[in-house]
Amino acid sequence: MHAHFEEEISLTVLSEKFHFSPQYISKKFKETCHSTIITYVTELRIGKAKTLLRNTQLSVSEIASQVGYADENYFSKAFKKQVGLSPLLYRKSD
Repeated sequence: MHAHFEEEISLTVLSEKFHFSPQYISKKFKETCHSTIITYVTELRIGKAKTLLRNTQLSVSEIASQVGYADENYFSKAFKKQVGLSPLLYRKSD
């Protein structure tokens, strides 16, 4: 997942790829990682976005796209929910 977090990752996609039911994948993932797949992927994406915000001059839209969000507004909401700041305020803070 670390290598493909910017791609669409869902139970359906994983189920088709690994030939297990979505329920089985969800259960095993939660047992192993102590998190849902969505929460895990969101944390990966937001973590990468934080790095890009601090270390590049890419726009929020470009960063959203690079970390797997097609919609900049949805990315900003997810980021603020996870971090407590908007992406722009996070970039400005130290």
